[in-house]
Amino acid sequence: MKVNFNKAFKNYKGEDSLIEVEVLKDGKKVIEKQPQMISDLVCRCLFSGETIERTGDAAKDNANKLTAHNLCMRIIGAKGAIEITTEEATLIKQSVSSLNAGGYAQIVNLIEGGK
Repeated sequence: MKVNFNKAFKNYKGEDSLIEVEVLKDGKKVIEKQPQMISDLVCRCLFSGETIERTGDAAKDNANKLTAHNLCMRIIGAKGAIEITTEEATLIKQSVSSLNAGGYAQIVNLIEGGK
């Protein structure tokens, strides 16, 4: 399935969820408000791997870690939609399971319905 993770999270009002980001302007660090991108948060969760289910089989668990890392790199490097397998979709859902209801639902809806 093709999924474009390069979308902004929405708050409960349907507006872009904004975060403060430190940027350089004219050689000085300043704080700007920018949309919180789904791709960034999904990649953070995949990269940490904290909520990926453990099987008890070290070889399978390590393979899942490697898959999560490689998927993270594909998502963060993508300019648009990427092709993901059902197994990768499951891995993403596991990795974002600790998010609040609104964040989790937006990611699952994006994966399952392309919304």
